[in-house]
Amino acid sequence: MTSFKIRPFEKYVERESGRPMLGFKGTFSGKTLVLEVEGARVEAPLERIDQDQFGASAYVASKTFDLGDGLQLALEGDEDEGSIRLKDTANGRSFAVWFNSAGVVDGSSSLAPQREPQALN
Repeated sequence: MTSFKIRPFEKYVERESGRPMLGFKGTFSGKTLVLEVEGARVEAPLERIDQDQFGASAYVASKTFDLGDGLQLALEGDEDEGSIRLKDTANGRSFAVWFNSAGVVDGSSSLAPQREPQALN
């Protein structure tokens, strides 16, 4: 099983126009990563917890959580980078927070399905 480095974080991701930003939050509680996204809360066991000049960090294994209603929260990565992605399988949308090899948030992304162009009348 692959794992990636992560640090406690809070990041907001843009959604489509007119919708509030989507918040991702990750905290450590003992040997557990507590993730809060879109009102959902999941916990994942942490591997090898470290402390350095930048604070706490740990490794978390890649895993997917089924949140119901077509939503999945996926932790994906390897030693070079990782992501936490909220997938809306019913509507084809995806929102992600990216982490670099130091476990620091390195960006975010959102993906929405392309709409067919409408004819002008």
